[in-house]
Amino acid sequence: MKRYISLVAVVLLTLQFGVAFGGALPSRGKCGIEGVRVLREWLSKCTPRSYYGIQTITVMWGEGRKKIWKWRVWHDASGKARMEIVEPANLKGAVVISDGQTTWRISSGGKVAIQVDDKLRAPWDVRIERFDLLAQNYKVTLVGMEEVAGRDCQVFSIEPYHSFNPSLKLWLDVKIPIQLRFESYNPDGSMAWKMEYEEIKFDEPIPSSLFQPNLPKDCKIIKSAFSRQGPFKLSELPTSLGFPVLLPTALPPGYVFDRAFVISSSMGWDKPMLHLIYTNGINVISVFEHRIAKGEKRHRQRGEQRKHGMERWMSPFYWQNVVRRTVGDVEVVLISRLPKPMLEKVADSISVR
Repeated sequence: MKRYISLVAVVLLTLQFGVAFGGALPSRGKCGIEGVRVLREWLSKCTPRSYYGIQTITVMWGEGRKKIWKWRVWHDASGKARMEIVEPANLKGAVVISDGQTTWRISSGGKVAIQVDDKLRAPWDVRIERFDLLAQNYKVTLVGMEEVAGRDCQVFSIEPYHSFNPSLKLWLDVKIPIQLRFESYNPDGSMAWKMEYEEIKFDEPIPSSLFQPNLPKDCKIIKSAFSRQGPFKLSELPTSLGFPVLLPTALPPGYVFDRAFVISSSMGWDKPMLHLIYTNGINVISVFEHRIAKGEKRHRQRGEQRKHGMERWMSPFYWQNVVRRTVGDVEVVLISRLPKPMLEKVADSISVR
């Protein structure tokens, strides 16, 4: 099980990195269905922009504990990105680089680099999964104006109609509507994590060399290539999975099946993994399924990353709940922001479709 939780983590980390946008936000006071329309229209008018910034990410770990990362961020309009850790001191200099095709995670000092053949999406960049479901399950309101990093922002509040869902607040630049601050709250109202830019500059020249890994000769390279087929509808799933597809039959109100992917990996795997995605517009229930063979050896890639201290900064956002099940010879992992008892009920309802 642990060996493909590691792969799941890589999958979740290697979606496309966000960009800054050009355009303008509407005036205050829109809410409900109208607020959703306003947000959707704003996103539809976005155009890519280049920028440099300094951002702080704070993750709450329960019982008053928190972890803080400070990053320098470069991003160009073509989708290339570089993120370099400034704090904490023991991780200073660790870098994530994406050229739009390949992502590199390089340890402080350049002794170890993890190569992933995919684009990067930062976990704090919010993606609206389905606007139709967003309108059904959330109240979206423009609540006022605040300043972030010396720039005027309009603030969106996204509150769920069902109390078991997380809520969000977004601070969007008025003139260049990049997301300059973000706060995510657990269903009980406690903060899960937040991101905020301390400084940001737009449209300044960025040297192309910043988007090259430039690894030292003695760097240990760990290749974590994977491929993802899809998206598929349930009726379109390939028959070559080698195991029966398992589906949850008891979903929380507002959640629907949205899409599926089939994932293959060179991380010691020779079998495909199925990724089913259920959403309510913002929050997601991810269901990962993989056939296991009796006597399979535990995958060693995760231990290699831990040995070099990579996991400490590769995964600064494991606030989600995880539930595991085994059905026959199929391992199933569910990951979501839903409260764990509710996610357990979803897991208990899984059966062959």
